[in-house]
Amino acid sequence: MKTVYYHLSPYISHRAAGQAYRRAMLQAGILLADRPEDADVVILHDAPVNLPAILKALPVIRKKELIAYSVWETDILPDAYVEPLSMVDAIWTCSAFSRAAFHSRFENVSVVPHIVEETSLLPDDVSKVKEMITYDPDAYYFYTIMDSLNPRKNLTALLDIFMKNFLHDPDVFLVVKQYRTPVDLSGLKKVIPVNASLTDSQISALHHLCHCYVSAHHCEAWGLPLSDALGTGNAVIATGYSGNMTFMNRDNSYPADFTLTTVSQDMCRRIPLFTPAMHWADPDPGHFGHLMRKVRGMGSPRPGERRLIAESMRPFRPAAVADILRERLR
Repeated sequence: MKTVYYHLSPYISHRAAGQAYRRAMLQAGILLADRPEDADVVILHDAPVNLPAILKALPVIRKKELIAYSVWETDILPDAYVEPLSMVDAIWTCSAFSRAAFHSRFENVSVVPHIVEETSLLPDDVSKVKEMITYDPDAYYFYTIMDSLNPRKNLTALLDIFMKNFLHDPDVFLVVKQYRTPVDLSGLKKVIPVNASLTDSQISALHHLCHCYVSAHHCEAWGLPLSDALGTGNAVIATGYSGNMTFMNRDNSYPADFTLTTVSQDMCRRIPLFTPAMHWADPDPGHFGHLMRKVRGMGSPRPGERRLIAESMRPFRPAAVADILRERLR
């Protein structure tokens, strides 16, 4: 088996996914090098636009077999990705949806799904998260985890759907765990913002304390919090489009209806990699609200139901993905 040097991106979701791959490789007996010069294969888990700078800083890796681990969220790959990705020998990505965009420009593109780990749950962290959300054991908690400023996450639509359906239900709340730059949600009745940085154990506590994960996203290459929520055994309601449909289906979750449309001007202005030629989904607010009311009416999943939901994530547990990693390295 070849020795691997794994470069991790500083971006929060890329880094979390990359760290999970590193742990899976170690558990599978794949040798990881501390220095790129000691490796046979170098995996660059980063945005393609960052690859030229990495290659310049680490010229030794030009002589290695290079794999770029990258993701994309729409149907068209950005032009800015093409030249940097031409520098590597292979591309790995997380879903068939994401692969389709890369494969339109490159041949050697493989799917290595993201890993759904079972994280430890520490009693002190459960207590801390209970305090953060003013936990009431008799209440029902929808929750989401997101970069609230990113239009792709579509927080405004989610808030509107929640308010229209649950403003007058005294026992229902929406917890919004924000990362990067939080927006001010303090004036919204029944919305509980969590803006503090949380450890993995505290995020796990959030999954265990809340009942139903909700995401009205326009598009995802994968959707890490969604798969983690299912891995915990929670109900999940999300736009039934893009990379999250790798692991979501009508047996284990609640995909919401949607309409395909072009990417918004706001998104293109904020992140110019996106263009109006690209497409994403607008979730149907009526159907999304219907699913939220339905799940709320069902109450908390029973232990047997939670086990079945969590079991649906078996193909994405570390041991299963380690087998894929070994095969891809061969």
